[in-house]
Amino acid sequence: MCSPCREAHWGGRPLRMVSLTLISAGLAGLAVSCVFRFLWVNLPALRVPGQPVTYVHNFIFGQASAILVCIGVGLPWLVSMVQVVQERIVCCVQHRQLGQLWDGLMGVYPELVLNDGRKNEKQWCANSADLYRRYVECRDGLTRLGPYIGMLAGDKLIEEWNPTPQEAARLVERALFIAASSTDEIKLPKEPIFVFAPQPDLRDDDYEPDLNALIKISHELKRGPASGPDECGIHAEAELAGAESFKLNVSGGS
Repeated sequence: MCSPCREAHWGGRPLRMVSLTLISAGLAGLAVSCVFRFLWVNLPALRVPGQPVTYVHNFIFGQASAILVCIGVGLPWLVSMVQVVQERIVCCVQHRQLGQLWDGLMGVYPELVLNDGRKNEKQWCANSADLYRRYVECRDGLTRLGPYIGMLAGDKLIEEWNPTPQEAARLVERALFIAASSTDEIKLPKEPIFVFAPQPDLRDDDYEPDLNALIKISHELKRGPASGPDECGIHAEAELAGAESFKLNVSGGS
């Protein structure tokens, strides 16, 4: 998935050097084979029986040299094909791993699906565009869910707070319950909040760490509720009642 790393490892100087070395060695072998063939035709002494190197030996050597050239030429293509297959497999796996989080968010906010006209969407055939689309949809869904998560987080600065995947999953789970259970009249009248922000030192064009963080949250959601006491100290019924109370307070102050 990481294109710069992949290009540096496979498509950089090491691969070119190996490929050019094989091609150079093969061409040198073909040149030697051609010279020997020319001499064998024009010098009768080389055709005398009992010579240590015969025309058969030269023929085998020439064929081996030609094969070496073919390997050197085809090596970059072979490596590229391996990269394409590997990247497609990784995309399929990550696309499937985001499924639990995506299903929950799109169940509450179906309007966030970027391409609702897709047909026969299958996880096994997901490509990088499908993965990025699902990542954006999950990010948009979490932003829309941000007010509920902010309410559950209390006084914590939700845009700067970096919870563990378990904590984030429990917050998302409870926020989804409130958002799905609340009627239109008691929806939180707040602007979307960007939650679980990636680290500030990440490059703007690199979404891999953020994608991995969302995959961890989705994995925790798939595992189900954690055993033991409620980490946030709020039960599902109390959360819904709190959302209603919050709405009434906002309505009364307006």
